[in-house]
Amino acid sequence: MKRHKKYPFEKLKGELSIEDSSMNISLQGYYEERLITYFEGGAIEACIHYYNRDFHGPCYFFAKNGQVVEELCFFNGQRCGKSHRYYSSGELRAEEYFYYGKREEGHTYYYKNGHIKSQVHYRKDRLHGGFSR
Repeated sequence: MKRHKKYPFEKLKGELSIEDSSMNISLQGYYEERLITYFEGGAIEACIHYYNRDFHGPCYFFAKNGQVVEELCFFNGQRCGKSHRYYSSGELRAEEYFYYGKREEGHTYYYKNGHIKSQVHYRKDRLHGGFSR
């Protein structure tokens, strides 16, 4: 993805709460900066929240058509909680879970038509319990 130009960090303070009862996650904090980057035509490419210049909080990545293609959440620079990836047309592509940067729980991948393509289970970033199609 080619950026139009560099953009400054925007000073912004906001509360951060990551809750996921299925993974027993309850994290509280705040972020202090936001960076928004744009494609050459002016559409938003990414919106990323930071604390001490580490990814911290929600992060969104977009296709050139404006559709969200990835939604992630970070805590102190590490992925935490549920992440979603989408096809550029908007259909759900993947649902993944992370705990302090490590893959956890069931990750589900989908075809564009919404049918499940595969499911993979992780525990502490290692395959656990198999893989199904």
